[in-house]
Amino acid sequence: MIIHVSRFYISDLSTGARPRQVYIMEVMMSYRLNELGYPYDALEPNFDEKTMHLHHDKHHAAYIDKLNSLLAENGIHAPSSLEELIAKIDTLPGSDDFRSRVRFNAGGHYNHDLFWRMISPGGASTPVGLLSDAVVQAFGGLDGLKKQVEKSALSHLGVGWTWLCAGLEKRDELFICSTSNHDNPLMVNHVQRAGYPILLLDLWEHAYYLKYNNRKTEYIEAYWRVVNWDAVSSRFKSYIENR
Repeated sequence: MIIHVSRFYISDLSTGARPRQVYIMEVMMSYRLNELGYPYDALEPNFDEKTMHLHHDKHHAAYIDKLNSLLAENGIHAPSSLEELIAKIDTLPGSDDFRSRVRFNAGGHYNHDLFWRMISPGGASTPVGLLSDAVVQAFGGLDGLKKQVEKSALSHLGVGWTWLCAGLEKRDELFICSTSNHDNPLMVNHVQRAGYPILLLDLWEHAYYLKYNNRKTEYIEAYWRVVNWDAVSSRFKSYIENR
């Protein structure tokens, strides 16, 4: 949490007494960095321990700290749901520059938090249940999905993310897209096609450069070996059933 203290002066005009200082303390909700849920070296040799520490403890944490500071400095109460904040970013009071910085850091937090939850050691190696059927329907199978993700990721210019999304209207319809910086498919006014994120691939160099340098194709191949399809399938199932 963030504690915001405001100082006011209160005067009693009837007595002419000197103004009294009054302090009002307001507790504001803030976002926090969640634990990975597995050891930093658990994804070796695919994702190295040093990169995981740097990526989670430094880069991800920095987005959260900046987001909390931006909201607190502007007196904006952060909703408990990060998705709710993302949905209302364009209506926040303040300048366009302020909203852009909130969007960047809120996206940085949301995207990374989801990224950590969709990878882990020991998960299923292929989609299961409803997701398996949807993948076959949309891409002809897992190999087809991987090819489309890799094509989108390798053709994307600059930093960003590549996504597997479910449709907002047809929830069982899957599609692939890429976004720049920390935009995500929930930011309906800032993406070519809005959707619900199911799986995501980090295209920022801090995600892979220490181990893979500029060999992005090798990084993507390693990524597929750590995707936890149990978690991804469960996320899709929850989205389908909570219509």
